[in-house]
Amino acid sequence: MKRYKRGGSLLALLLLVCCTAGLAVHASGNTGQQLRETGNAIDRLEEEQREQQQTLDDLERYQGNLSAELAELNRGLQEVSNDMTRLQGEIDETNDQIAQAEGQIAELTEQSEAQYKAMTARIQYIYENGEMTYITALLGAQSFADFLNRTTYIQEIHNYDREQLTLYQNTIAELARQQEGLETAKEELVAAQEELEAKKGEIDTLIARYNTQMAEANSQIASVQDAMAETEAELERQRAYEEELERRKAQEDARRLEEIRQQESELPSNSGTAAAVPATSSDVAMLAALIECEAGGESYEGKLAVGSVVMNRVASSHFPNTMIEVIYQSGQFSPVASGRFAQVLARGASKDCVQAANEVLAGTRTLNCLFFRRNNGTIQGIVIGNHVFY
Repeated sequence: MKRYKRGGSLLALLLLVCCTAGLAVHASGNTGQQLRETGNAIDRLEEEQREQQQTLDDLERYQGNLSAELAELNRGLQEVSNDMTRLQGEIDETNDQIAQAEGQIAELTEQSEAQYKAMTARIQYIYENGEMTYITALLGAQSFADFLNRTTYIQEIHNYDREQLTLYQNTIAELARQQEGLETAKEELVAAQEELEAKKGEIDTLIARYNTQMAEANSQIASVQDAMAETEAELERQRAYEEELERRKAQEDARRLEEIRQQESELPSNSGTAAAVPATSSDVAMLAALIECEAGGESYEGKLAVGSVVMNRVASSHFPNTMIEVIYQSGQFSPVASGRFAQVLARGASKDCVQAANEVLAGTRTLNCLFFRRNNGTIQGIVIGNHVFY
């Protein structure tokens, strides 16, 4: 229960002390405001950092996809180049075969011309001398065997001429067919080569496009990385400033606490229990939400300690008289100013934070401190988890 000092002699002293305490509250409020603003700036920077990291991750995935596509295109280009080399070899080989066939045709043509001249000369000789040449040759035989030999010879000459003519005709026809087939094959190879050249052109265009996109992605990644470095530098600066404000606020709180303790000893000297505070479900929800905001990641002991600080302030004459006023007091709890408290209150605090709130409102006090801050090693007090209470 809050106690108010009475008596004329003490009234002036109390007014003087209250004025002094008011100045301390004002100074502390300024530091608290700076802390809130710095905390908000840190939150914004951290959010910006997360967004930048997400952008960087997206760009790196995009870059990886481009690299994979480029690798696939380069493999395709290599395959096309290999096919073009192979086709060029086949075209060269076909050209050689065509040239060889043309050479054979020319050679056979030359031979046939010689045979034709010889055959023409024989025919001309027979035509000019008539059939008597063959008859004379036959009648000039010395014997029947000689006659048969001369007959056979004449027939063989005739057959030879016929065979050579037929062989020439067949050979020329076969070579012509081969040459035609080779020309057709060459046309097909050239057409296939042209298709491959067109495909190579398409792949070259795609590779150029992907290289441009890759260069743009690399440039964007470099820009995001530079921005992230700037954000990180600013974040470190703000965090250092926040630590300095935390130290300054702790000093101000310590001076204020000392002033309060000099004025009255109204808090229990040891932790333990206090009178239960009549509380509605709304009160429980609010205290539980504040406990989660300030000590959601702390142990249950840390949660009880935060709740104890809130109720110790309610019991002190130097803080508002109700829990709601204590929670919403300007410059005291940064989650209230940042809006996080409202978010947790809207969705409801966790089960263990609700349990801690109920226990504290029922009278449990684990310490008799009025302040707590993040423990940075510069504040003397009771350390529980990541907080120091004083």
